Amino acid sequence: MADPEKKFYGVFDTEGRATAFYISDIYPPQSNGDRNTAIPAAAVEITNEQWQELLANPQARFVDGAIVYAKPPMPGSQYSWGPTLVEVVGTG
Repeated sequence: MADPEKKFYGVFDTEGRATAFYISDIYPPQSNGDRNTAIPAAAVEITNEQWQELLANPQARFVDGAIVYAKPPMPGSQYSWGPTLVEVVGTG
């Protein structure tokens, strides 16, 4: 029997920042095919490409199935990083 396809899951806060990732290689599915019970119910399935993009870019957010980037403050600005999002780079 072939190994099941590798799956990626992410948990995100209310602003779309990643708080945890789970991979089926480490958390294999249950014998009935359901996802591992160690993966929180709040975790959403993401693609390998999305997982890599989120790991490589800490400023990236996952919102409505797409990766977006938080707009950085202008140098010398009195404003700090906030939930302002720009540039959708992919969809799920």
